[in-house]
Amino acid sequence: MVGLVAAMVVGATVVLGAGPASAVTRPTATSLATVIDCGSLHQGYYTAMRVTAQFTNLTPGATYDLHFRAVSMNSELLDDVPFVADDQGTSSVDQTLTDRFIASAQYTATLMQGTTSFGGRIYTSNACASAVNAVGTPTARYVCDTRYLTPGGVSATSVRVAGTLTGFVPGEPYSVSMPGAAAYVNATADANGAIAFDKTVDKSSLAPLTSSTYSVGTTSQGIAVGSGQLTFADDCPAIAKAAKRPALTHDGDLTGDGYADLLAVDTTGQLWMYANGVKTNPGHVPFSTGRVIGSGWLNNGPIQWTAEGDLTGDGYADVVAVTSTGALWAYYNNIGSNPGKVPFTSPTVIGSGWLPFLRVAVGDVNGDGYADIIAGTQDGANYLYLNHYATDPLHRPFSSGVRLTGEDFPSWGGVAAGDFNGDGYADLTVEGSSVDPNRTPAGASTPFVRSVSLAQDHGVPTTGWRLDWSIGDYEGRGSVGVVYADISGTGKLIYNKDPLGSGQETQIGSGWQTMQFLIQ
Repeated sequence: MVGLVAAMVVGATVVLGAGPASAVTRPTATSLATVIDCGSLHQGYYTAMRVTAQFTNLTPGATYDLHFRAVSMNSELLDDVPFVADDQGTSSVDQTLTDRFIASAQYTATLMQGTTSFGGRIYTSNACASAVNAVGTPTARYVCDTRYLTPGGVSATSVRVAGTLTGFVPGEPYSVSMPGAAAYVNATADANGAIAFDKTVDKSSLAPLTSSTYSVGTTSQGIAVGSGQLTFADDCPAIAKAAKRPALTHDGDLTGDGYADLLAVDTTGQLWMYANGVKTNPGHVPFSTGRVIGSGWLNNGPIQWTAEGDLTGDGYADVVAVTSTGALWAYYNNIGSNPGKVPFTSPTVIGSGWLPFLRVAVGDVNGDGYADIIAGTQDGANYLYLNHYATDPLHRPFSSGVRLTGEDFPSWGGVAAGDFNGDGYADLTVEGSSVDPNRTPAGASTPFVRSVSLAQDHGVPTTGWRLDWSIGDYEGRGSVGVVYADISGTGKLIYNKDPLGSGQETQIGSGWQTMQFLIQ
C-alpha cells in the first residue's frame, strides 16, 4: 500500500507514511509544511502555526482532517486542520492554527478521514531565534546532612542552587537545570528580564559536584536557550568516619580473616559456605569451591527469611533468621570452637513477633561495631532496631525499634546493609542495584534519605535472568562489593567490585543454577 508523499517546501516538511490496508482511496500530499510564527510568543508558548498543503487522489467531496500532536507535551492533541476535497479529488490547504506551539520540537502529523488513518510521521518544527542572553554565575551548595562519601570525594543527594541571572524576556517562564539533578529550578523573568532563585533540588548521580554548567530552557523552545557556569561552594563540616576496631571493618566475614565469605542455600535447603580465597585462588577470584554446613534452610519452610551481620562485635558474621512462627533466631558464629570449623550449629531465640516484617537488612547503622536491624513492613514502613548486645545484661541484641523517617522500602525486592563507601556506617541497598548512603556521618537525624543508582552492567542480557545477590567486603578494602547469581538461567556468578565507581563487573563463577538464594 503506497502512503502519502510530501515534497520539500519552506518550513518543516512532513512525510506521511502508509496506514492500514482498506478500501478507502489513498491520498497523496504533493506538499505539506508547517511554520510557527516566531512573533507570536505569549506566556511561554508560540501561539500561531501556519499549515500549507496540496493533496491529490482524495475522495471527491469527502472531509479530511490533519491532526497534530506535540511529542514533547506528552503527545497532546493540538488544534486540527479540516478540509474538503473538490470534485477532482484535490485540495489546497492554507490555514493558521491557534494553540500552544514549541519551536525546534517534535510533532506528529496524521491525515484522517473519519476514523480511518492514512499514517503519520514525526517531524521537527522550525526554529525561532531566542532573545535570551543569560548572564550570571549561580552558586551550588550541598545540603550538609545529605552528604556521603564516594571514591571520588564527597557527594550529596540534595543541592541548594541560588543566584540571579539576567538577559531574559520579561514575563516568560524559564527553567535552570544542572547535570545529575533530578529536578529543575523554575522561575519567571521579571520586568527587567531577570530571574532570581533559591531552591533545593535532588541530585540523582553519585558523582561529586565540584564545578558544573547550568542550562536554561523555556516552554516555547525544544532546545536550551542559554548556559553558563555554576560556582560550587562547600561550607559544610567534615564528614566523620566511625572509629571502628580494625577487626570489624569487613562486612560478611565468616572466618575472621578480613575477607567476606558467601552463604547460599540450594534447592534442597542445604546451606553452603564459600570461604573467600581471593589471595590464593587463580585470577584472585573470591570464590571457587564451597561446602555444606547445614540443612533445612529453605525460605517458606521453618525459616521465612535470613540475613547476616556481626551481632556480637567479635569480627565474625552471624546469621539472623525469622521463623514461620515469627520467632527471631540468631545463629552465632562459633567457627573457632565448633567441630569441623562449621560457623553455625543451633540457633538462639532472641525475639518474637517478627512476621509483619517482609524485608530485613542487618548491618552496623550507628557505627558502634555491632550490627543493627532495619526491618520493613508490607506498606513500606522502615523500623530501626539498634543492637544492645554489649550493654544488655543477658546479651540480647534487640528489644524495641523506632520508625525511620525518610525513604521507605519499596514493596518488592530484597534489601541488605553494608558499608559501601568505607566510612564505618552501613548503607542500605535494594536488590544490589541502588544504594541509600548512611547520612549519620554527615550529621543527619535519620540515616537513610534517598537512594541513588549503583554503577552496574551485568555483561549479559537481563532477559531470562533470575538474579539473586549478596554484598560483602570480598577484597578486604573496608567497603563492600556486590555479587549476582543467575540461579535459574545461565548459572553465572558476577562480581561488581566497585559499585560506587566504575561498576565494572566480571564473571567469577558458573553452575549456580542449583542455588535457591544467596544470604545477604
